[in-house]
Amino acid sequence: METPFIFVHIGKAGGGEIRRKIASAADDVTRNQWYKARDDQHFYPIKDDKSKTKFSRGRFCNSGWRNHRLRINGDLEGTFEETAACGATTPLGRMVACPDRRKDRCEECAIDSDSCRTIYTGHNYLGSELPWLPPKVLKRWWTDVWSFSKEIDTNFSSTFASDLDITSVNAINDTHCKPNLHSVLKVGRMTERWIEERCSDPLGASIDTQTKMFWEKVEEKIAHSRRYKYSTIYSSLPVRRATMMREPYSLLLSKYFWQNINSHNKSCDDIEYAAGGNDIKYSINHDEGEGWINSFGLEYLLYLCGEECLARYQNNMTDIDEIALQAEGNVRHGFAVVGLLNDTDGFYDMLERRFGYFDFKNISIANDARHRSGSSNECKAKFLNETFQEALRTRIPIVKKMEHLYNVAVEVNQFQRIELDTCNK
Repeated sequence: METPFIFVHIGKAGGGEIRRKIASAADDVTRNQWYKARDDQHFYPIKDDKSKTKFSRGRFCNSGWRNHRLRINGDLEGTFEETAACGATTPLGRMVACPDRRKDRCEECAIDSDSCRTIYTGHNYLGSELPWLPPKVLKRWWTDVWSFSKEIDTNFSSTFASDLDITSVNAINDTHCKPNLHSVLKVGRMTERWIEERCSDPLGASIDTQTKMFWEKVEEKIAHSRRYKYSTIYSSLPVRRATMMREPYSLLLSKYFWQNINSHNKSCDDIEYAAGGNDIKYSINHDEGEGWINSFGLEYLLYLCGEECLARYQNNMTDIDEIALQAEGNVRHGFAVVGLLNDTDGFYDMLERRFGYFDFKNISIANDARHRSGSSNECKAKFLNETFQEALRTRIPIVKKMEHLYNVAVEVNQFQRIELDTCNK
């Protein structure tokens, strides 16, 4: 199983260029704009799981699937990929209660399919695939990979398998519903809101409650789950992920210029403002008083923690420490390739060796736009200064967590290189 492939694009870490190259690394690419995947007959030659001679055709998809967010005071956060509502706070709850109902937004990954041969890139958090992975794929994963769940909780194991079956319930009613039944239909905005309120929300809450009870039993059996929370689920999912990590100080400085914070007469080395300026709101959860580094630092962790982490954080069900630990567990175990921005060539080499269907040697689609941030030699020198970095770590603790996560990524990257060198001999 080499697909779906998902590139988790952390903002200001080279993601725009990487997405273009991934789009161009297919066979028979003739289109002029990399993100318009339906404009040509490109394909990725994906080896069949059961045969060394048979191939399937994978297709590229950019930002085709929505992000799923908690409603805050009735409103949804706007995102590039568009946003759908989801109140579930566990990965398993999101699989069942929050399906993406936009039919066939990405080719080769239909809602009623038993496979997903999609090469996906977007601005989505890790875990955003839970609503769009086909239920048949998820059910096979649950019954095969999590077969031991029967030994932990037989009732939950069988009930959840049934929840993943879109054919097990034939109608929505007030006591039992299955949002996925409506995913194969074209639903209007009003119908979707009705399904959300009468079906998705109560179903998500019910599965969340069951999942938490089940997870307490899992944590008794698996030490990894006690430390890294739901990363055990993410690392076991039938997907292949890759990401690019950037050293946090240069990333934060890039964010500073990209978001035009300098235009508000706030210098890059104003640590107090970075820690808690209150006249500009950059916070993920829209609280006043959070500084821009706190906000971007939280976003950095959330990209790697999982989309459900944001819902838990907004519901005051978790804290930064737990988010950082789950993100660490995902970086350690949830990615097939972890790249480092200071070695992009090495990243593409790792992708080619890990996945046989990429060819980065003959990139045909020109780069039509670069997402470059502004710059300042004075600010660069300041953010490279160890004394200044220590002041940031001391005043803004999330910086230390970002730094630790990057160091974990370096460790994982080195291990993966050794592993690939050994496997390719």
